[in-house]
Amino acid sequence: MPDRYYSAVNATRLLAASGSGTAISAVSVMVQLNEPHAFLHLQLPYWYFLIATIMLVFVGAVLAMTNDYMKKQGTFLGNLLLAIVVGFVISFVILPAINDKPTVVVMMLTAFFGGLLGTIFLRMILEVVADDELRASVVNILKSSILESIELISNALKNFVGRWFGGRK
Repeated sequence: MPDRYYSAVNATRLLAASGSGTAISAVSVMVQLNEPHAFLHLQLPYWYFLIATIMLVFVGAVLAMTNDYMKKQGTFLGNLLLAIVVGFVISFVILPAINDKPTVVVMMLTAFFGGLLGTIFLRMILEVVADDELRASVVNILKSSILESIELISNALKNFVGRWFGGRK
């Protein structure tokens, strides 16, 4: 019987400690979001920009649904949810992983264009991966484009080096 009592007391103590830690982190997040940030000569709390970024993800996702390519692929609700998820992942996971301190403007632009174009690019990539003939064609186009770019750069370097050392073309 005493073991159960001590176990219950210990569980209650740990639950209270966990709850106080959650409350402390909520206060910490609130303090960080109320920190003023300069934008267009205005001192606005950071949470304004967070809400604007979230709204821009939704605006980009809704605008992506007006594209003909998205209209013929899947259902409207499925495409809309995919666009919202892609916008959130691009703006809140990928961008901070690439850039340590992205500015507010970059985050808002990334949120808008992530929801708008990220979904369309994702659908196209999935289509290329699924079709072997299309994948082979894309690989051939990329190879030829890369080879043409290398040839163009090498010719430009030959002309530059030839002129630099006094040669004539």
